[in-house]
Amino acid sequence: MNKRLEGEYREFIYKGEKTPFSPGTLAVMIFCTVLLIAATFTRLDISYYWPDFADGLNIVIKKYGLIPQIPVVLFVSAVLGARYGIIVILFYLITGFFIWPVFALGGGLEYIKSYFFGYILGFFAAIIFSGKILYHKYDIKNMLYAAIIGVLSIHICGIFYSFILSFFNFSTYA
Repeated sequence: MNKRLEGEYREFIYKGEKTPFSPGTLAVMIFCTVLLIAATFTRLDISYYWPDFADGLNIVIKKYGLIPQIPVVLFVSAVLGARYGIIVILFYLITGFFIWPVFALGGGLEYIKSYFFGYILGFFAAIIFSGKILYHKYDIKNMLYAAIIGVLSIHICGIFYSFILSFFNFSTYA
């Protein structure tokens, strides 16, 4: 590769100025989008022991299905920050609306009428809040604070959106 192509490869030049991202950032954004799609279809079964008092004291094994989508959203905000994390969520939405049904119950524009779409909208709030918290300093306290704020913002947006759909009877899913 000659020096001119090598220099343009290392930094995109647009109207005489460097762009705020590099090809590596774009590759990480695409990887994070694929990771978010894969987390939607991944189910982790966690088994635990629980006492059952119906016929005396018996210990039963219960299973809990965990979908690691919210931890992946928090990972994206920690890796890319608020600005590029929002672009990843936009890639995810565009993929779910127009390309492939990557949401929990399918896809397409009709998914907007689902109660679960509010949680996807909450991904934006989680990316913004936790990305801004982690922008200043990476330490255990800030990471824990960003995770709590991110999870709470996702659930608050999801519950608020479900309430709005229920109030106006817009929902198509139960």
